[in-house]
Amino acid sequence: MVRFHPPQPCCDSRREASLIRYANKDQYLAQQPGKDSMKKICGKCKVEKDINCFSKKCKGKSGTQLYVSYCRECNIEYQKNHYIENKEYYINKRNEQKISIRRYINSKKNHCEECGEDHIACLDFHHKDRNEKTFDMIHALNYCVSIKNIQKEIDKCVVLCSNCHRKLHYNDRGR
Repeated sequence: MVRFHPPQPCCDSRREASLIRYANKDQYLAQQPGKDSMKKICGKCKVEKDINCFSKKCKGKSGTQLYVSYCRECNIEYQKNHYIENKEYYINKRNEQKISIRRYINSKKNHCEECGEDHIACLDFHHKDRNEKTFDMIHALNYCVSIKNIQKEIDKCVVLCSNCHRKLHYNDRGR
């Protein structure tokens, strides 16, 4: 068995007194489920906190629940700082996702099923049944909906050109 030692305590004597050492990593990360007294030391702030202050990770090899090394507060702070430091990367990644989604949606627009128009700028998706509509295709771009969910939504639609789409909705309103 490989011995695992939790992070060393800082100079604070209160924290040193509360530090508990376990023989293996699984015992350190999680004790028996259902116990109220489960504690863990945050890897960043070095404060012993209740296990509920940590987000769950995957299950360990022995089947015990594992938790992330930072408490939720420190993790939020870390993520905010990481985003600020890497903002350009995240913006570029988001723009690439939008381009990818736009290409996928446009690849599904072949021609109008009413009149045969095939210019991509003129084609819209029309939901066959309004009650089954989950989102508009324009929202797929704004909210980076997954390709899988976009395909599910496209399956509920027919492709119409803008004119036929407007005429259909005009007639639906009973005018």
